[in-house]
Amino acid sequence: MKAKLLAMAFAALLSLSFAASVLGATPEEMSGMYGGDFTIAVKDPALELNPKLATDDASWNIIDLLYDSLGRMDPVTLEVVPWVAESWTVEGDDVTVVLKPSAVWHDGSAVTASDVEYTYEMFYTGYSVNVVSPTEAVFTFASGGGMFMTEGLQKPLVKSQDSSPSQGCGAFELLDRVAGDHVTIGAYDGYFEGRPYLDTIEFIVYPDMDTAAVDLMDQTIDMIGWTLSSTDPTDIRSNNKTILDQPHLAVVNNPGFEFLYFGFNPIDELTSEELRVALAMLVNKDLYASVEPNTFVTHSPMTKYNGYWYSTSLVKYNAGYFFDATGRQSTNYYAGLHELERLGYFDRDCDGWREAPDGSSVSMTMLGPSINDDLRKNTMAMDYRVLLSNMDLDITMSTTGDPATFDIVLGMGELGLEPSAIRDLPMLADYTFGDLDAALDAADDALDRETRQMYVHEAQNLISTHVPFVPILMYDAIEAYNRVTFTGWVDMTGGINNFWSFTDLHMIRSGSLTISVETSVAAVDSGGNATVTVRVLDSTGGSVEGANVELSADVGAFLLGTGTTDSLGEFQTTFTAPAASDVADIEIMATTFLATYEGATVSTKITVHPVVSTLMVTVGRQTSVLESGASTTVTVVITDQDLIPVDGCAVYMVVDHAGATLGSPTPVAGSPGQFTASFTGNVTTDTSFKVTVTAVKDGSETGTGFTNVLVRSWGGVEPPQIEKIESIPDVGILAMISVTLVALLVIAYRRREH
Repeated sequence: MKAKLLAMAFAALLSLSFAASVLGATPEEMSGMYGGDFTIAVKDPALELNPKLATDDASWNIIDLLYDSLGRMDPVTLEVVPWVAESWTVEGDDVTVVLKPSAVWHDGSAVTASDVEYTYEMFYTGYSVNVVSPTEAVFTFASGGGMFMTEGLQKPLVKSQDSSPSQGCGAFELLDRVAGDHVTIGAYDGYFEGRPYLDTIEFIVYPDMDTAAVDLMDQTIDMIGWTLSSTDPTDIRSNNKTILDQPHLAVVNNPGFEFLYFGFNPIDELTSEELRVALAMLVNKDLYASVEPNTFVTHSPMTKYNGYWYSTSLVKYNAGYFFDATGRQSTNYYAGLHELERLGYFDRDCDGWREAPDGSSVSMTMLGPSINDDLRKNTMAMDYRVLLSNMDLDITMSTTGDPATFDIVLGMGELGLEPSAIRDLPMLADYTFGDLDAALDAADDALDRETRQMYVHEAQNLISTHVPFVPILMYDAIEAYNRVTFTGWVDMTGGINNFWSFTDLHMIRSGSLTISVETSVAAVDSGGNATVTVRVLDSTGGSVEGANVELSADVGAFLLGTGTTDSLGEFQTTFTAPAASDVADIEIMATTFLATYEGATVSTKITVHPVVSTLMVTVGRQTSVLESGASTTVTVVITDQDLIPVDGCAVYMVVDHAGATLGSPTPVAGSPGQFTASFTGNVTTDTSFKVTVTAVKDGSETGTGFTNVLVRSWGGVEPPQIEKIESIPDVGILAMISVTLVALLVIAYRRREH
């Protein structure tokens, strides 16, 4: 019986396991914050997912979710912390990295130190790695160790021998890709930090900002996946409304990486560092900040929100304002004018333009955007040109041409959170500063974080001293998204379009579900059926259609173990009770889950009664009349009501009085439910013995049967014939006997039927 119960329980478990695999997630993963398909617009049609080849931001945003890295940047402190790596230690020129044993590739295999070795030596090149154990690798650096501690630790890991990477270990796995159209990724259930909330993220290529903005306003997509300009949220319209006019949309600002600058090309007059300093003193950053929204004044190409690496001890060129005699606010040009004259820039020939200290003419050109391209930046460029002209500097402005051929260029640059990227700023390309190069080299090599910080600060200070360009404004990262469906965005320097957002992003909760479960009967016979009804309501008491339901029980089976509720919020199925030898209470548990709702679980109990069968005992004997001292065999057959032999019974045999002996009942080999025993009579007078047989078995009603054996005392001599005259019964007596016989036959028949 226990074996049957275990088999039933195992079958029920298999049913539930199959249901969970079909649904793709556990109830906890499908309820509350789990579920949902997020769509995001991207600009780059290539969407290159090979970390070695990708160059655009959109591709790297996807790579960041498909592949993982030894370390990740904390969104608050911006410090690189262990991620796939459990820890790392620095000793001399060596960095020892220990991996988390729970990190696995999307095929389920473990991330090993051999994968790390392959990634850094074969895929990215330039790294020396030694495998110490399956979970430990040692990097040795002659140079570049400082870069490894920030940029290097964040490189996407690639599985060994996966030369065209197809196997990631990130929070999401690749589901579908159509070149130039879209990429779809899905949550990876085996992710070592836990399954992300979203089911899928689809990156859809859009040709331009206008098309993406219209689809965002029409709720075709959930986010524009690039930083917007200051005017984008208000300029683009759909149904006479802008992004800011839509109540379901949100525009969020975070400190960004883009900065506005006046670049000084080292040609002609501007090879003079002193003249570049004088020109920097004439830049009114406060004025330009008032012209350009969503910006703040900067004196470094690195944002001040990159706090650990940002240097506060910079040369801060900013003309600012003064008030003239009429109370009018004007650019404070005095410091710049004084510097020009200190350097010897005067109008010696009285032609209205200043000459260089050696008497040669000074003539400069400037490149800036046109009014049509960017009204605000055109305004700033024009203001600066007019100010320089007012300082008697001969300068002309153009809106087209090669930037490298102009003395001054108003342009946009970008410097992310990695300090080693300073050397890649295009504004430094045409300059050779030995001290700046030395500081950057030292910063790249310093494994010690504090030492590296010192050199990064020195590099920023040298840029402000040499003035190859003047950083003016730092721009916010402006992003727009649908705020009524998903939440969980993580604000970070650079914007919300980051790894932490997409691993925490989830559907906004619609409330909690209430679930009830009841059975059609309170008790059921062993092996019997009962109807199970599950009802699901929302927090207002309304019926919830389409809610997922899962049923489980300790033992027993469901016709349908999973399903969804109908329009009445109900789900029904049939429960089949297990075979039971004793009365048992079985707990039936119901769980409901639905995306955006908090799931619920409830249980009820149903009593299972064992089915009691009556044992039928048939007793026979080999000889019905024995001589005293002789023996015969008594046979016993035990069946159920359907005359099917019943095995495993305990059999007891007794005679009604002394003068006879019974042997122990012995099972008949190969014949279930059959027993034999010897009967021996020893009497001095003729005696009729009644042999009673009782059969007992757990879960069945005890059965009884009997037979009679006559034992004679005179050794086989026929007893004398005694003439007996019997009266003939009358008709009434015969009728009574007939009725009695019929009644006995009916009773016997009914017992047989049951």
